[in-house]
Amino acid sequence: MSCDSCPKGEGKRFSARTGNRRRLRTEPEFHDISSDDSWLTPIRGSYFPEGAPEEERESSVALEEELDHLWKVIVWNDPVNLMSYVVYVLQKIFGHSKETATRHMLEVHHDGKSIVCTTEQEKGERYVSQLHAFGLQATLEKDG
Repeated sequence: MSCDSCPKGEGKRFSARTGNRRRLRTEPEFHDISSDDSWLTPIRGSYFPEGAPEEERESSVALEEELDHLWKVIVWNDPVNLMSYVVYVLQKIFGHSKETATRHMLEVHHDGKSIVCTTEQEKGERYVSQLHAFGLQATLEKDG
């Protein structure tokens, strides 16, 4: 431990490493903090920041709003890819079971599209990019 952060600290306590042990260069100094409040650093003008709960509330509201804005990953029908290949890709990217991937593939085949995943925007964009890399047509659409 170092006394550099302490206002009355006089440098580091430890010398260079020798093997697995460290030796004290000087004896550690202990300060009486009950009489000296100078080591307290005010945050935003006070020792107990009044803005902290408000910031926490704002970040939780932002998180809730982010979760409210989910996006749908939609796979579209195309005449090029085999049904078995589409099932394989859905299993590979989304981790769907063979039954779930087959259900989505049949929905794509019969209805022209299937919502294969509902997620946050950034994750959805990655999924769409991966689907494009496998040669499937996919888009991202805002949910709701």
